[in-house]
Amino acid sequence: MNSHIISIVIVDEHLLSAKALKALLMTYPNFIISADVRDTKELALFLSKNDVDVVLIDASTLLKDGADIYLRMKHVLSRARVITISAENNQIAMRKLKQFTVHTLLTTYADPLSLVDEINRVSRNIHRLSPSNREGQTIDAILSEEFKISRREQEIISLICEGCTSNQIAEKLYVSLNTVKQHRKHIFRKLKIEKVQQLVSFSFKFNLK
Repeated sequence: MNSHIISIVIVDEHLLSAKALKALLMTYPNFIISADVRDTKELALFLSKNDVDVVLIDASTLLKDGADIYLRMKHVLSRARVITISAENNQIAMRKLKQFTVHTLLTTYADPLSLVDEINRVSRNIHRLSPSNREGQTIDAILSEEFKISRREQEIISLICEGCTSNQIAEKLYVSLNTVKQHRKHIFRKLKIEKVQQLVSFSFKFNLK
């Protein structure tokens, strides 16, 4: 059991999902829910008076409130790690979220344990997949050297995250369907993942386009 106490703020305009998320996190003794707010204005007010470790924010709430409010509170957010949860698992949604300072993107399809692990990880400021921690290295170099992901596989990752089927990817890249299937198999094996949602999070962290 992780004994590191982590204070969390939940930001979600959807009351039902916010309460469900709060109930889940409260089952972990090292998590303290410091606040449960409906929008970024309430978040800004709370953070102006309180320090927290993790801000857990719903993507639709974030996008609805807009970048202006969010960026104005950048100085208070600098003291916390931001995890965004999105109901969309495609790259269009990810590109929208790039204007905000978020450290991790998870989808609502993610396993609850993935969220718990991510909260524990980011609260310690550990970014195993973040390219910013490898000064002097390009994203291509990190993907190639650490994960053995080729340029072609990067293209396929991007297309999968855009929602393309294997048939559509084959048509776009002028390769056979079997070739695409083999690439998908190799990508999932190299990244040690099983689901497309996990691939979306990986793509978000490396800004694959």
